[in-house]
Amino acid sequence: MEPITLSIHFPHTWKCDRHPEAIFCSSLIKAWLRRDFPEIPYNFLDKMDIAGYSGWPFAACSTRTVYVVGKFFSYWIIFDDILEKGSEPILIDDILSVFSPNSLTTNRLAKGWESCVDEFRYMPPAYLKRWEHDFKEWLEGALVEKAAFDNHRETGKILTFDEYMEIRRITVGQAPSTHFMFLEDPKEWEKQV
Repeated sequence: MEPITLSIHFPHTWKCDRHPEAIFCSSLIKAWLRRDFPEIPYNFLDKMDIAGYSGWPFAACSTRTVYVVGKFFSYWIIFDDILEKGSEPILIDDILSVFSPNSLTTNRLAKGWESCVDEFRYMPPAYLKRWEHDFKEWLEGALVEKAAFDNHRETGKILTFDEYMEIRRITVGQAPSTHFMFLEDPKEWEKQV
């Protein structure tokens, strides 16, 4: 039997275009974050590169999608920072209440995510239920991951690779993030059901 020869072709550059309104969306999001989190240093928000993490992967999408995705991930980063520092309590039920159209949350982190969820209110109830489930799994996973890191700092115990991968499978956040693709074409979600 003759050996098979494989060729891998790749472009000379991996650089893609960023959404033309990504910087504008980023400035709106930073203003929102500065209002809700005045204690966060300006340079922290600048280092977040909101225009990058919403503008490049969503370069062909609407400005609205780039804005919603950028805001969602910005609150995600703030959540991680709050969780790491332990600077305020993380109340999962309060955060998840934003999926209810009559949410009365006063939690500033939850209010930010609520403004993102509001962009999906026109979607079928089953879609919102599935996104809430995925989002809850991520939130709970983040708390488990934080507890594991805290335990490591206190005791030196390191999770096994399998233990960590089980947690990381959830905390990488892929499941709640995939729901953004349906902002552009809600009918695609119906095909998935």
